[in-house]
Amino acid sequence: MRQSKYTREVLAEAVASSVSIAGVLRHLDLTMAGGSHAHISRRIKYYGLDTSHFTGQAHNKGVASRDKLPWQHYLIVRSEPLRPGDRTQTSPRDDRVRHPL
Repeated sequence: MRQSKYTREVLAEAVASSVSIAGVLRHLDLTMAGGSHAHISRRIKYYGLDTSHFTGQAHNKGVASRDKLPWQHYLIVRSEPLRPGDRTQTSPRDDRVRHPL
């Protein structure tokens, strides 16, 4: 077998300090691409490195999004009802009064 650029020691350190294959790729400064992901995954499996601490796809389950605005941000008080043909969606920078909750 051809000598791999990613030795067991290098991969073991990257795997130990990461919680996903994507984290391993970042640790190794590799491009987030399918080929890189597949290659590193095969190398980790080949070396038998422990990945039981990887969190999988549910890494954010139960954690509130940092980018999500509270629901109160989207409520507005309209001074007059919508007429047919009016836009029903408004910009967050709309100049109408927001409902204070």
